Amino acid sequence: MPLPVPSAWDLRANGSEWDLVIQGVDSNGNATGWIRWGLPGQTNISNASWSESAQALTFDLPFDDGVQHWTGFLFNAVGTPQDSYQFAMAGTSVDERFPPRVTFGWFALGWMSG
Repeated sequence: MPLPVPSAWDLRANGSEWDLVIQGVDSNGNATGWIRWGLPGQTNISNASWSESAQALTFDLPFDDGVQHWTGFLFNAVGTPQDSYQFAMAGTSVDERFPPRVTFGWFALGWMSG
């Protein structure tokens, strides 16, 4: 299944609610998008790529004092609590700013936004 673009996602990470938007994926698998969480504005994701064979989205989320590395795997959202969700992703983020625990889980439920 190709990564749905453009798409919007309700993302939950380490107890926080975030918005993820994937704007596009080019023919080489390079993805563009942004994340917003509780603060005004949004942060563009960087080094983002989509692997069709692995059904995996990877991206970096830059901060002033470091970067988080995210990996998520796409699957069908059949059986999600709300019918408006069409897709689901789950994965991990790595943030070395918070030792000793640096790996965190996340999931997102999404829909076509275009």
